[in-house]
Amino acid sequence: MPLSPAEIIKDVEQKQTARTYLEARWDLDYSLWRLDKFAPGAEHDLDGFRHFTSNEPRTFFNKTASLLASTILTVRAEDNEPNEEKRRVDNSKERFAQGLLRAADERLRETLQPRLKAQLSWFTMLRGSYAVRALLVKRKGDKGNETFVDVLPWDPYHVFWQMGPNGLEWVCYVIKKTPSEIKAQYNVVVEPDAANTSSEGPDDGIITYDFYDTETNKVFTDQMKMLKPSTKHGSPRVPVAIGFVGSNPPIQTDAATEATVDRGDSIYQSDRETYAELNYALSVMAEFVRRSLKQPVVITSKDGSKTLAENPYLAGTSISLAEGDKVEVLDMMTMAQETGAYLGLITGQIQRGALPYSAFGELQFQLSGFAINSLRQGMATVTEPPREAMVDAYTQIINLLTDQYLTDQFDEITLSGKDRNRQYFKEAFPVDKIKQGGDYMIDLVANLPQDDLAAMQMAIQGRTPNAAGVPLLSDRYLRETQLGLQDSDLLDDQVQEQIANQSTPLSAALNMMDAAVRAGDQQLAQVWLGEAQQQMIIKQLEIAQLQAAAAGLARPPGGGGGGGNGGGPAAAPPGVSSAIAPPAILGIPPSPPTPQIGPIVPNGTPRPGAQNP
Repeated sequence: MPLSPAEIIKDVEQKQTARTYLEARWDLDYSLWRLDKFAPGAEHDLDGFRHFTSNEPRTFFNKTASLLASTILTVRAEDNEPNEEKRRVDNSKERFAQGLLRAADERLRETLQPRLKAQLSWFTMLRGSYAVRALLVKRKGDKGNETFVDVLPWDPYHVFWQMGPNGLEWVCYVIKKTPSEIKAQYNVVVEPDAANTSSEGPDDGIITYDFYDTETNKVFTDQMKMLKPSTKHGSPRVPVAIGFVGSNPPIQTDAATEATVDRGDSIYQSDRETYAELNYALSVMAEFVRRSLKQPVVITSKDGSKTLAENPYLAGTSISLAEGDKVEVLDMMTMAQETGAYLGLITGQIQRGALPYSAFGELQFQLSGFAINSLRQGMATVTEPPREAMVDAYTQIINLLTDQYLTDQFDEITLSGKDRNRQYFKEAFPVDKIKQGGDYMIDLVANLPQDDLAAMQMAIQGRTPNAAGVPLLSDRYLRETQLGLQDSDLLDDQVQEQIANQSTPLSAALNMMDAAVRAGDQQLAQVWLGEAQQQMIIKQLEIAQLQAAAAGLARPPGGGGGGGNGGGPAAAPPGVSSAIAPPAILGIPPSPPTPQIGPIVPNGTPRPGAQNP
């Protein structure tokens, strides 16, 4: 039975109360990301001290985000079918998924939001979880109903859900919206005071509930005013993808009874408390640096009320003192000898929980290449959990959109984009063709120059024939598995076309002539035209000679020298002039050798009848 708005609000409030600790952790992580000014607690005892805020949390986040942003999304539709036609259907389904994601990015860009990958990386790194609504939506256009892709990442801070035996039962996105936003999105006029009695003013916005279950979607305010009535969303299940970062399963303890309180932590999980100690140590050092500029002074006078009218730390300052007055500079305070070692321990602990400085070339001493590469492997401990979560998110999003398209509720959709081979495409995708495709296999692969070079070298080695002339691996396997290329059949067609264009002198001449025509060089085009005609004449002569030779070999037996004229010379084959046909083809026997005149004698024997000199 569908939940009423009152029941939904009650369930959401209960879930929000149960995860108070989780929201406090999210607030702390967001404060670190924003680089909010360090606010020392009572245990730090820094009253009157300078407060220093390290930029380490934001720098660490930006570096990790750049590593995830440089990954390449690979989409495969696989069903282990060796048939070439089936593989082409799978390639079309892969392009369908790429087109869906490109359309989703265009939609986000139109609403002034970052791309899907950027938002997924932000939420997985900072919130430790993700929530994305993925829908195919119909809208009326100039040509009738049009289908567009609507993928919207939600902040997990404002998302509440209920799990059932087969997955999500419902998801609710709770967020404040202004009356103007409500009017533009739902064409409903809502007064702030009437809709939200707890609001302190119009700027606070109106709390709205965007609710999805397995069949319908409805939107209402906290005063249960309907903004969008219950409507079929067209998805075979709840159209929201939800997941967590990390491998820890749901755990319940006496201290934390909420199953999700410890699931999915941010990239600050190891250094969250250490950053406070870093800011404390740096604040102390900053205070001592400031004090070194103006050391404390002691002024001695008879009544103790003597002050300096001038700043004694300015160059050229003159100080007038009465007899008995005295100005003394106090010794400068120094930090404990262990301060440097303590600060080193803090930064070392932060590196162990974050990215090693060596990964970005920040080395204070010389290291070997092997040592640097070994240190860089520590990056995976930080980047791998959010990367895997992003892979899961993309998998759910693409499967949700594809399953909605396969319900036959939408018209045939045309998508465009670039596949993994950087080849542009724009094509229509019939539903029947998508149904025939294999299952999606999705991954995010880091695209590093050294990785590309190593993959290419391994592919060349796998393609090199062995002593028996047989390569170790096939071209299709190397393209798809080793190099990660998407449409290996299309690439094979392109390679064969390239070979065909350069395999013969005639094809090369025609390609040269075509290039000269496109370049507008008519004189050069005429030169290559003549070359092509010459190659065509040569090819025709070669064909004629081969046909003549074949006709001679196929001549029926009998008749002596061939032909039907009582053993006379045979006629030339059709299309071959008798002037150029070889004598053997015309049935003319070879001429006998001319016999030697005179006896055969050894060299140096005088010729008979020769005159003596």
